[in-house]
Amino acid sequence: FGERGPLNLRVNTCRATVDQVMDALRTADSLPEIGSVHPECVLLRGGDPTSLPGWGEGWFSVQDQASAFVVETLAPEPGDEVLDVCAAPGGKTAFIACRTGDEGGVVAADLHPDRTGLIPTGLRRLGLHARVLVQDAITPAVRGPFDRVLVDAPCSGIGSARRRPELLWRPRREELSRLGRLQVEIAAAGSALLRPGGRLVYSVCTFPRAETDAVCDAIVRHRPDLVPVETPGPAGADPALRHRLWPHRHGTDGMFVATFEKST
Repeated sequence: FGERGPLNLRVNTCRATVDQVMDALRTADSLPEIGSVHPECVLLRGGDPTSLPGWGEGWFSVQDQASAFVVETLAPEPGDEVLDVCAAPGGKTAFIACRTGDEGGVVAADLHPDRTGLIPTGLRRLGLHARVLVQDAITPAVRGPFDRVLVDAPCSGIGSARRRPELLWRPRREELSRLGRLQVEIAAAGSALLRPGGRLVYSVCTFPRAETDAVCDAIVRHRPDLVPVETPGPAGADPALRHRLWPHRHGTDGMFVATFEKST
């Protein structure tokens, strides 16, 4: 957490190719590099993304490689119906929408109306579409079944400390316990909307056990029809049931990712 992270751009492959974006950025003397965790991410030393070539055309969005890895683990496919239960401000929603295509459907939901309002703006710039609504993820208004459910749950956010170092001093034990209970409730409610054989991914940009392993253990207790499954690790790591991305190891924000499938 001692170093400020690079500017991470995820190429919107529904509008441009990685090579196309790399060439445009080189022309602008931006010295781009391909990310080591996700091949559709481009890293820059800094700068204003809105001034870069391709911004107005929707060629890319600002998204950390760890967040792109979350969607890669969700593995949405063309034609899938996907629910992003804590979607705002919409970065992962946009990636999912590109992967599902016009033949699929994405529902982007969030509790907070002001943050939910950011989702359509980002989607329009990228030329993508999703159904957006405000709802409480614990008592959802939407009905399934969905092929994929993403629970990118509210958390203590310690994994984002490269950009906001004050987060390292924020968590208290009682707050972590409260967040853990909330995360379990959201995941359990989301799993009820998942079709048999469908995939649920639980992710948080933090590290404490109360929000990671303890939550996953509780999810299985509350929803025995959810089965933990192994998925490929970041940067060529071996498949595992649960993944952790670290700033000092992967050059990303900190992230915890676990995958479940609903028994048939």
